[in-house]
Amino acid sequence: MPSSIDKKIIDNPKYISKLFWLCWTAYAAAYLGRLNFAAAMAEIIAQGHLSAAQAGLIVTAFFISYGVGQLINGFAGDRFRPELMMFAGLVISAIANIIMGLSMPASVMVYIWAVNGFAQAMMWPAVVKLVSTRLSRNNGIKAMVNISTTVPAGTLAAYVTAAGIIAFSSWNLVFLTAAVIMGVMAVIWIFGIGRIERHVKKYGKSKVDETKEDASIKTETKVSFPRLILMSGLPLAVFAVILQGMIRDGVTAWTPALINDRFNLGVSLSVLVTTLVPLVSILGVYASNILNRKFIKNEVLTAGVLFIISAVSFVFLAIWGSDNIMILLFSLAAAISVMHGVNTMLISMVPLYFADSGKSATVTGTMNAFTYLGSGISALTIGIITSQRGWDYAIIFWIAIAALGTAVCLICAGIWARFKNLTGS
Repeated sequence: MPSSIDKKIIDNPKYISKLFWLCWTAYAAAYLGRLNFAAAMAEIIAQGHLSAAQAGLIVTAFFISYGVGQLINGFAGDRFRPELMMFAGLVISAIANIIMGLSMPASVMVYIWAVNGFAQAMMWPAVVKLVSTRLSRNNGIKAMVNISTTVPAGTLAAYVTAAGIIAFSSWNLVFLTAAVIMGVMAVIWIFGIGRIERHVKKYGKSKVDETKEDASIKTETKVSFPRLILMSGLPLAVFAVILQGMIRDGVTAWTPALINDRFNLGVSLSVLVTTLVPLVSILGVYASNILNRKFIKNEVLTAGVLFIISAVSFVFLAIWGSDNIMILLFSLAAAISVMHGVNTMLISMVPLYFADSGKSATVTGTMNAFTYLGSGISALTIGIITSQRGWDYAIIFWIAIAALGTAVCLICAGIWARFKNLTGS
C-alpha cells in the first residue's frame, strides 16, 4: 500500500508527547520478543535442549535475518505506511515467539527465529520515519535521543523477565510472555497511532512552514541521494556500525554465559546480574548526547571517542576481571554502555539529516542492517573462540574490534563535518 504520509508535522505538545510515548513503548515491548532468546539461552543450553553451537547458530540466524530485513524495510519505510509496518512487525514477532515457546527442535527454532528477525526489522525504520516526518528537526532530535533508551530499557526488561521466569518456571514461558505483551501492544499501537494521524490530518502544521522557521538542509533538493551519501562519508561509517554491532549485541548475548563460566553463579542469577549492564547503558545514551551536543558537535567523532572508552574498558576486563565479579560487571557495563551511545549517534541521529530528502528510513535501515551483520558475526565468532580457546581470547578479540572502530571513526569524522557544513546542518 503506497505511503499516504503528507508533509505535515505535529506542533501540539500533547500530541508530540503521545507520539513519542507510543513509539517508545512499542519499541521497548518489541525488545522483549527480540532479546528473550539471548536472555534464556544459558538455561536452554543447561537443560540440554540446545548445544552451545546450536544456540549460537540460532542467534546468528536472527541477526542475519534482522540485517537483511533492515535493508528491505528501510527502503519500504520510505514508500509504505510506517504505522502499518510497526503493527505487522509486532504481530508477526508475537506469533514467532509463541512457536518458540513450544519446545521446537533446533532445526525448527533456527528458521522461526529468523522469521522473528525479519519481523523485528520492520519496526525501527517505521519509528524513524514517523519521528522524522511528524516532528520538526529539533523535536525529532530530542525524541530520537529519548527513544534510543528503549534499547537498554528493553534489554533490561528482557533479562529481568527471563531471570524471574526461569527462577520459578521454565524457559518456554519466557517466549510466551513476550508474545502476550507484544500482542497487547499491537492493539494499543494501531488505535493510538490512528488517533494521532487523524489529529495531524486535521491540525498538522505544514512542513514547508516549519523549514522556513528552522534552518535545514537546502542542498538536498539539488543533490541526488547517492551523491549525498558519498558526501556524508556513510560508506566508510558503515564499518564503524558493523564494529559497534559486534560489541554491543555480541557481548550482550554472551555476558550471562561469561559470568556463569567465570563465577559459577547459576543460570538464573547470572542472567539477573547481567541486568546491571543495560541499566548502566541508559546513562550511555544520554551521556553520548551531552558529549556531542555540548562539546564535540560531530556525531561520528563522538562515536570515535566512545570506541576508545570501550577499548579501555575491555583492557580492564582482561587484566582484572578474571577474579573480581564487580570489575567484570563494571567493565562490561561501561563497554556496552558506550556502544549504545555509538548506536545513538550513527543509527538514530545521523539519519535525521536525510529527512528532508525523504530518505531517513532508508538510511537508518541500511545502517542498522550493518549493525546486525556485525552482531551475527560476533555471536558466532565468540561461540567458536570460547569453545576452542576460552574467554581470554574472546576479550582480546573485543579489544581489537574497539580499537579498529576508533580508527574508522577518526578517519570518517572530518568527512561528516564537511557534509554538515556544506548542507547547513
